[in-house]
Amino acid sequence: MKRPRLGAVLTLFVILVLTPFASLAANIDWSMYGFNLQRTGENPFETTLTTATVPGLHELWSFNLGAVTIMQPVVAAGVMVNGFAKDLVYMGAEHGDLYAIDMTAGTLVWQRNLGSQLTGCSDIPDKIFGVSGSPFLDRANNRMFVVGGDGNMYALDLSTGETLP
Repeated sequence: MKRPRLGAVLTLFVILVLTPFASLAANIDWSMYGFNLQRTGENPFETTLTTATVPGLHELWSFNLGAVTIMQPVVAAGVMVNGFAKDLVYMGAEHGDLYAIDMTAGTLVWQRNLGSQLTGCSDIPDKIFGVSGSPFLDRANNRMFVVGGDGNMYALDLSTGETLP
């Protein structure tokens, strides 16, 4: 009888054991730059990442923003999109686009162009300045505040990206 390879057994163990914890961690919003008002960059509710689990980290998906980015993404857990709760990551790029990406599948949920400007700054590839600052999530009202490359501040619906008052 052929014995299963240790790697396959460990992979199955990680999938079976860590998956429930991953969903718990995913239910916490990362609603602003640095996680909190103190900008610590630490999620105190994180329980999945340990010295034992870090070696098993790997890329699950990637998403092409179409331009470079200098902003930190923010995350909203359980956003209702077409009747389904989704964990979304919001990310902007220097060509002016803001994206809502399904964190589980890595697929586009919605996209908005919030303008861009040409700049003489040599630090910015293409010399185009767009969405650079991280949005701030207002979960009580299902919206975010974000400044576009056009210099305007927007209030956007977390589920659809539509402009709100």
